[in-house]
Amino acid sequence: MLGGPGLLVGAGVGAAVPRWRVLAFLTLLVGLTLFYVATHVDFNAGDEEDRSLLFVLAMFTNFVGWIVGLAAGVIVSVLRRQP
Repeated sequence: MLGGPGLLVGAGVGAAVPRWRVLAFLTLLVGLTLFYVATHVDFNAGDEEDRSLLFVLAMFTNFVGWIVGLAAGVIVSVLRRQP
């Protein structure tokens, strides 16, 4: 599943937070955190190389799911506020 937990958390945050600046700041923090973790994964571990690559790919798909979830949450929030 593309996104997994990132999709669900993003949708919840997108529906709960009405300000674009806060959403952009949270997305920046999540992206920087994932970048930090991905750059500190040890790729020179021999057998662990495949697992670390899968770990980075899983983090990337969760980040994409976070962005898609935020968009879906914002859309639901906007549609809910309209009469």
